[in-house]
Amino acid sequence: MERLLQNLESIGRISGIEFVMMHGEQITAVFGADESNPICTSPELRGYLVDNSEHQAAPFLFLDSHGVAFGCVSHEEQAFLFGPMPCKSMSPTENHVFCNFYGVDAAHEKFFPRYTADQILAATRLAEGIITGKECSDEELIKSNHLDHLSDTEIQHAHILLRLQEEEREIYHHTFTEELAILNCVKEGKPEEVRKRSMATDRKMGRLSNNEMNHWKYAAVVAITLCSRAAMQSGVSPATAYHFSDLFIQKLDDCHSVAAVISLRNKAVSLLAEQVQMKSRNRMDGYVDQCIDYIAKHYRDKIYLDELASALGLSGNYLSKLFAKETGVKLQDYIVQYRVKRAQELLQSTNMSIIDIGIYVGFPSQSYFGRVFKKYTGSTPMKYRNDCMWRECSAE
Repeated sequence: MERLLQNLESIGRISGIEFVMMHGEQITAVFGADESNPICTSPELRGYLVDNSEHQAAPFLFLDSHGVAFGCVSHEEQAFLFGPMPCKSMSPTENHVFCNFYGVDAAHEKFFPRYTADQILAATRLAEGIITGKECSDEELIKSNHLDHLSDTEIQHAHILLRLQEEEREIYHHTFTEELAILNCVKEGKPEEVRKRSMATDRKMGRLSNNEMNHWKYAAVVAITLCSRAAMQSGVSPATAYHFSDLFIQKLDDCHSVAAVISLRNKAVSLLAEQVQMKSRNRMDGYVDQCIDYIAKHYRDKIYLDELASALGLSGNYLSKLFAKETGVKLQDYIVQYRVKRAQELLQSTNMSIIDIGIYVGFPSQSYFGRVFKKYTGSTPMKYRNDCMWRECSAE
């Protein structure tokens, strides 16, 4: 087995193809594979490759909807999976969509080299020979896996046609450097610059849909998702970043013009950069960040100090002092304020009854909810809802 793994590693080093060995549910990286590889991050993909491999004599090759190939050779109790092997060059946006589809975290995304059909078939035959001692022909591989369409000529032809179409429209994919510059603006907390750079790259963007509105909405989703991950990398609480990301992506459904989509996208990326800016000014301790994230996930439940502190590996007394020192707010007061903020959102945007809202956000009784809400907002829940409705009607 050791010799076999060494030989597979050699194939990987020569070709750049990553290999993983599976024994039952256990996976072992043979060469290169880690959390950036869809085989490692997607149990559904692993299961699909292994199941199909076990039902045919030849190695199993799978070409997914992104134009990326994966392979699997099963032998005795083990399965050897390899890939990804893109059959075309991928833009940063295409690569992000591909990685996101398989659950690869944005922080671990990377580009995989392009492979020709001949290279994929040759690597598969070589791997099969090392693993099983036999080697089928290219024709057998193509026929067994229904890959008659996997032809270099077809792929090259489609690539040329796409390039011609883009040149006719004078549309060019923005460079990876430009995309990194946008993300760096978010990481550095520069809201105005990230908005300007986003606008500047719009005219260079590759087409994501033949439908104009869909194209801009897809582009906005990608931009908001990438920028939210960049914000998290700079220390913004995941709960905060995900909240804004989800909020703005959902708001895209209400946009009925391209201008509205672009405006919403600009607001989203600018706001995420502002969160980084605020984070930098506050310089909050890492434990406080984790504490805030915990509260965001559990605010609807009764939060006990000892349980919260234990989840962070701290004592309750130390966490209370640290939180108050770094934020200027007592921990219990922050929890109550967070619940009030969530209640304000529900009062403004839903038809839930006030009683139900109070219970939903974690207040034990309606009277207590009313008292606390008025303390922090200066208004009763009912008056707050009526005032919001009046402002909306006036705006219309």
